[in-house]
Amino acid sequence: EWSERLDPDLRPPGTLDEGRPVRSLDQIFTQAACVSPILIAKVKAWARVSRGQFPTNCGRLVRMDEVEQSVAASASSSSGLAVPWGQGAVDTEEPPKLKFAKIKSVSRAVEKMYRVYRKDPSRLLDVCRQSIVFDRVEDI
Repeated sequence: EWSERLDPDLRPPGTLDEGRPVRSLDQIFTQAACVSPILIAKVKAWARVSRGQFPTNCGRLVRMDEVEQSVAASASSSSGLAVPWGQGAVDTEEPPKLKFAKIKSVSRAVEKMYRVYRKDPSRLLDVCRQSIVFDRVEDI
């Protein structure tokens, strides 16, 4: 069979190979770009079931169920989901948007890699990250 002819050190896609850490910043940032939308979807789902909140561009915190109940939430843009109108900034013409964290900048990743991780890019674990804000410890 063809699989018997493969290199025995090769692993199937999606399998963690602890013996071969990622050594390329390009690979890490490519993976982060692919994972970021998936992480945002997961964070929204976690926030929905736990009463978690997200900051908006106008400084207000909003829960996912508030966003989903709003007619304005159905309008999406490249900068995020709309927040219920009337619950954000008063003087703006557009409804405020949810703020999600961006992928760590390459310059900050390089700085962290050199200063903290002894030039080892495989130790960069927060290139793609998000936050959920909770009012009560019980909601976590």
